Amino acid sequence: MNQKARALPYSHDDPADLIVVRDDVEGISILHVFANLDLENAGALAEEIKVFPRSRPLIVDLSKCNFIDGACVEQLARAYADRGDRFGIVVQPGSWIERVLQMVQPLRELPLATSDHEALPRFCAPKPKSKPFLSVAASL
Repeated sequence: MNQKARALPYSHDDPADLIVVRDDVEGISILHVFANLDLENAGALAEEIKVFPRSRPLIVDLSKCNFIDGACVEQLARAYADRGDRFGIVVQPGSWIERVLQMVQPLRELPLATSDHEALPRFCAPKPKSKPFLSVAASL
């Protein structure tokens, strides 16, 4: 079984290829996936998830995917078990993928987002309120 992951752009000549783009927004890792997810590329999905440091939040954006099978759902469930509240998934609302993920434990407990912009605030630390800065020069 040939498992590959490629970054865009390229000509998609093998349906088993996993097409991904890695991104970073405000210290949050995002893995955009542009392929149907099945047994043929489940291993490649697992390897892509492992690329990102476990200490940082990870969002897996599946909003451009049309299909997912049990092998890839298992990889997402493992990532969630490993990362806990530092893991999120983006899906198209009402999609096949959303319905499948809502049926599977423990992913059923994971809040699914409908866009990266919706998912990001969950991981962003609140910005500290700036305190007024007053500098007084000492008299000589």
